[in-house]
Amino acid sequence: MSTKRSVVVGLCLLVTMLAGASQLWAGPSRAEEWTTFKARMAAEGWNLIAPGVFERQRGAHKFEHLGYGRQGLTWSIKELDRQLQLMLREQSKYPSPELAQAILDLQATISRANQALAAMPTSLTGVTAALASPSCSSICYSATADAYYFTASQGVGAVADASFNSACGYSGDTYAYAYARATLNGTTTTVTQQDTHPGTSVSSHAAATVSGGSITGTPCYSSANSYAQSSALGITYTTSDVNDSICPVPANLTVGISGSSFESFTLANCRTRTWTSTVSGGNGVYSYQWRRDGVLVATTSSYTGSVCYYDDGGFTLTLSVSDSGGVTGSASKFVDVIYQGGGCAAVVCP
Repeated sequence: MSTKRSVVVGLCLLVTMLAGASQLWAGPSRAEEWTTFKARMAAEGWNLIAPGVFERQRGAHKFEHLGYGRQGLTWSIKELDRQLQLMLREQSKYPSPELAQAILDLQATISRANQALAAMPTSLTGVTAALASPSCSSICYSATADAYYFTASQGVGAVADASFNSACGYSGDTYAYAYARATLNGTTTTVTQQDTHPGTSVSSHAAATVSGGSITGTPCYSSANSYAQSSALGITYTTSDVNDSICPVPANLTVGISGSSFESFTLANCRTRTWTSTVSGGNGVYSYQWRRDGVLVATTSSYTGSVCYYDDGGFTLTLSVSDSGGVTGSASKFVDVIYQGGGCAAVVCP
């Protein structure tokens, strides 16, 4: 949480600087200011990769792009076009109504961005001056994206968030997209979610998860994209992440049994006891088999049974657990039973 907050605060502070960045190198008198601006961006991990576009890499396939002015929005539209082509390719291989709708929504987002580009003024000097006033000090925007594989089970997920908030009338757009694909028991499943919003105080959220792994020719895959932009401010911010090959098989299930290990009787009677499974690993969808001295006694996550004086000497409980992906695990517990009395309870004496 603290990392995300520092990113948002940094973007709030950069609004004024980016809005006027296209003017920073307009003449020799501003060269020093432009050099200072680039140095500050570099200190925060940003590299100028094209006119009007800074990039920051946050992982193997995770990138942030911060653009300003017409050049920045033009570059961001090209990035959205690239994402559209990836979605069209995915739809051709693994078609779904949800992905088809997400494609239509992204095409509409690109269309609105092109309209905003056409309406964007060539100079943002007036915007820079307006942002310097106290009433505009709270403009903030953010975009985060994460594509990942599960660690306690087999599967993939993606989550994306974007926000834009202006207290002085400037509007913006937010966009979030999450997609996940994996194969389980021979069936490939995809999950798609997309969320877009325009306005002066808006946010978008998308998340997708799928349990399963890879089969020959069908690797698991997830991707996340987010976008916050304001053509009025001349600022665009995009974040993307991809998990395209990692979908590890989880370790064998870890299985345990909690409950009584010792029962002592001084009367010839019985009592009820419950033993409960403790399971970790697998894909989280478990089936259970409890056996008492080899006899199947329950198929739930816990077993409740009677312990009687005539069990003197004890018995063995065995628990076998499997998940829907075929991962199995087992545990056993010996319950020591001692009968020390010579009397009997009338209701249980043989």
